Amino acid sequence: MKEEIIMKLEKEFHRWDKYWLSLNETGKSKTLYANRTNKDELAHLWEWQRMAVARLEAALQNTEPDFSYWPDWVNPLSEDPTHIDNINEWIFKTNKSKSWDELYSLWKENFLKVIELGRKISEAKYQTKGLFPWLGDYTVHDVLLGSYNHYHEEHWPNVEGQK
Repeated sequence: MKEEIIMKLEKEFHRWDKYWLSLNETGKSKTLYANRTNKDELAHLWEWQRMAVARLEAALQNTEPDFSYWPDWVNPLSEDPTHIDNINEWIFKTNKSKSWDELYSLWKENFLKVIELGRKISEAKYQTKGLFPWLGDYTVHDVLLGSYNHYHEEHWPNVEGQK
């Protein structure tokens, strides 16, 4: 189960990396949806990866995740669409001034870190529900699967038609 999701994440990384590298300056600023550009999409994906990295690092170290880079009002376990919309708006505004090159570098580093950390987590920690109170009813597998689904199911359709 663990190796399967790691392989999917690696494949997803290569697909996105190829896409990002294929964009010229016009493509980087092209609107995908709701006035969000490829650059905004890159920032969005990177910021949400930061949460996955914090969770995976905490699982490895048996500590609480460090979400200090997020505003205090962010609830990492919230699935409320309004709360998620507010987070996404914060991401958009916070990263507007970053350059493409900076965002791409941060995105790439963090995506590869998700894969690396996922590999390091033991099978026992990987599938055990309730092991980490800060994950609620979720497992470390759910963190990796959620990352994959975020890319593959939620965001790839936004860019696929733009190529």
